Amino acid sequence: MGMESLCSDYVRVLKTSENVQCIWLQCDKRMFGLEEDVIVGATYIKPQSRDFPVRAIQTHFTDLFEDTLGAFQVSPNVVLCGDFNAHVGELSEVSDAHTGFVLDCPEVLETRRYV
Repeated sequence: MGMESLCSDYVRVLKTSENVQCIWLQCDKRMFGLEEDVIVGATYIKPQSRDFPVRAIQTHFTDLFEDTLGAFQVSPNVVLCGDFNAHVGELSEVSDAHTGFVLDCPEVLETRRYV
């Protein structure tokens, strides 16, 4: 049995956003043992540049917010992930602040399989 047939039993494309690079997937509640499905949004927001100014970024985040509200109309279980190209002031976008947590929690390091 191929991976494609396994995925198609539990995951379907709910929406591909028109204004933002984002795909929304609806994952069957049985995957997580929940009472309602899980909606996953995977997005990419381009970094600010001469061709993509702050106003365009603001518009993309507004569109993404509206898409997220729409996802909550389908299920209360919504996960939004991706590359938001966000920076906080002059801080580096790479951080090892949580390395200790990861190393102290073997559950995070071990591969989990749900059947």
